[in-house]
Parts: sequence; C-alpha cells; structure tokens
Amino acid sequence: MNMDMFVSTMVMESGTLTLYKRACILDHVTEKYALLLNYSDTANMKRILFLLLISTTAVAASDDETAFTRAKQFNVWYLEQINADKYPITDGHKIDNYVTVSTLKKLRHAQDPKYSDSEFYDADFFTKSQYIADDWATSVKVITSDSDPVCLNVYVAYGVKYEHVVIDCMVKENGLWKIQSVAGIPDAVGNK
Repeated sequence: MNMDMFVSTMVMESGTLTLYKRACILDHVTEKYALLLNYSDTANMKRILFLLLISTTAVAASDDETAFTRAKQFNVWYLEQINADKYPITDGHKIDNYVTVSTLKKLRHAQDPKYSDSEFYDADFFTKSQYIADDWATSVKVITSDSDPVCLNVYVAYGVKYEHVVIDCMVKENGLWKIQSVAGIPDAVGNK
C-alpha cells in the first residue's frame, strides 16, 4: 500500500507556466491523506529532502525506543515470575512474546531431563545471577544501548541502586523486538 501521495498541477499565471506540487501523507487514524507540504520550485526540494531525512531518523529513534520498552517490559515481567516461584521458560508461553524462537528452543532443550546434566548453567540465563533481589522487579531501568551488526544491545539495570546490569541482545522477529541472548557485566557496581 502506497502511503505517500504527490499531486502536481500546472497553472498559467501572468504568462508564466508554474508547476505546483503537493506532498501528502496518509493519516492512519482518519485514513485520509493530509497535506504535508506545498511547493512550486526545485529550491523547495531541499526542504522536502530534509523533512524526509528527519522523519526517517525519527522512525529509527522510535524503533529503538520500542526495543527499550520491550526489554524493560520483559525484565519486569520475568523478575515478577521468578519472585512468584514460577519458571517462565517451562511454565506457559507468554515468554514467547519476548524471546526469539531459536533461543527458546535451546533453553527448553536444556531443561529436558535427558540433557540437563550436560548443559548446566551456573546462573539464570536472563539475569546472569544466582540471586535475584526482591527489589529488582520494581526497579528495572534501561540505562543505554549500542548496536552492532548482530543486534541492538539494550543495557538493563536492576535494583534500587541499579547495582546489577545485563545486556539484552534485541533483534526483530516477525516485526517484534525480542531477546536473542543476554550478557552480564561482571564488574558493574555489585555484579558478581
């Protein structure tokens, strides 16, 4: 579906032929086209290109914010589950909304009694800790991010003093940001 529309009209004014153009964009709420810009010469093309550049930058920033939001939502939910003595990897499928299919397949395989002895983890996969403090679920904060060719790394801190930090490697799967892997920061304030 084409979301942008350009309209052109030619008008003879005072013996001069002028080409008027309008750029419109689809408003998803009203499902009608809204006038974005009127222009009549090539000088305004620079302004249009600048506006398009700003809008694509805003979309990219918005996309990162979505990854931050999903990382925080997951970590709060996951810690609440652990504090309630539930194990989200094997209890239900809500975790499927936050973690990639391939990662969950590996984690669930590791939980199988036939294989669990050979694939032992010394810490929780998502928190990178053997201990989970009671205040972690109520004190989750996204502190920064960086990206690499593999994923958007979202740094998430836990605790009132944000003393424990993990890095959620976020990738898009079926249009949703999901966790592909998690790393800990060993020498962050209080990390063990």
